Amino acid sequence: MFPGNRVRLADFGIAKVSQKTVQGGGTGTVGYMAPEQAMGKPSLRSDVFSIGLIVWRLLAGEWPEWPFEWPANGYSKLRGRIHQDFIDFMRKAIDVNPRHRFRDAQQMRDAFLKLKYGTLRHARARRKAA
Repeated sequence: MFPGNRVRLADFGIAKVSQKTVQGGGTGTVGYMAPEQAMGKPSLRSDVFSIGLIVWRLLAGEWPEWPFEWPANGYSKLRGRIHQDFIDFMRKAIDVNPRHRFRDAQQMRDAFLKLKYGTLRHARARRKAA
């Protein structure tokens, strides 16, 4: 987020993909980079980590800081405003261990849509019951 509530999108050079084979040399923007990417071994899960950091920053107003211990910076701000299922979703995205993250952005998107539609159905059911 930038002044005036403007959002800007940029290519951070995260995890290069060519012919379904991940290649790369540890390039990326410090602060957005997954630990394995910083070690020169990026994967599709590195993108998930970076997306998770950006979403966390947008919602919490703070960057989680290395070593990314839980609860991350900004968690107390999120607890009262964001559904716990979405916090868990972001926590999975920024897990230090790549094997604990979504395998790629497609799986992350699918989990997000499932979460989104489940939350909407729950909200509608609550309104009807009231």
